[in-house]
Amino acid sequence: MKHTALLLALSVTRLARNRQRVKLIENKAREARRYNYAVDELRRRGQLFGLCRVPSTGLLIAAMGGLMHREFFGQAAMTAAAWLIASCTAIGSFIPAPAQAQTGGYLSDFQGTWNGAGTLSHRDGVSERIRCQASYAPLDARRLQQRLRCTSDSTSFDLVSNLTEDSGRLSGDWTEIGRNARGNLVGRITRGNISANVQGTGFTAAIVVAARGNRQSVNIRSEGGDITAISMTLSR
Repeated sequence: MKHTALLLALSVTRLARNRQRVKLIENKAREARRYNYAVDELRRRGQLFGLCRVPSTGLLIAAMGGLMHREFFGQAAMTAAAWLIASCTAIGSFIPAPAQAQTGGYLSDFQGTWNGAGTLSHRDGVSERIRCQASYAPLDARRLQQRLRCTSDSTSFDLVSNLTEDSGRLSGDWTEIGRNARGNLVGRITRGNISANVQGTGFTAAIVVAARGNRQSVNIRSEGGDITAISMTLSR
């Protein structure tokens, strides 16, 4: 009888210890899940809000106070936040921003999409209203592609120009897509202003562009074609 009671007591003790071990394992697994979730959340938030661009102390406060709840994540969140800070310090930014070309110098004044209207003058003296859209897309720090599309009641054109700026000097080439005409461009550029001469087969033109904030004026005077002048005002 005593032997049976002793075996029963040992069994109960072993069962209790096994339950403690199981509970310990479950707690560790739960902590690991919380840690992984905290890391994933900090990754996502860091990507959205650029957390690595704030000081480490501010990052910890933001991560724990504004973006996560310490009461829920516990030590796992603190560990994940510390890991994020260390990673940011080591590599400068947690998730690099996607590469995106941006213009430098004076071309940046024109970047974007502009819409507006103006007047087109023909060689026979007839003038008509024209509607235009100009887009300026950066290729790199000193190069930009301009596309100018205009439509009137009697004509339309689609002009693509590749512009390069070097210490105030402007150069490039242009193509009129619909007519398959092409040529080159040289000129000067200052803050918000372009003054250039365009040449093509049997065609020359002087172009003056002025940008002030979100408004832009374009004036073209040409020789050798049916169109003698174009004047427009655009906004973005």
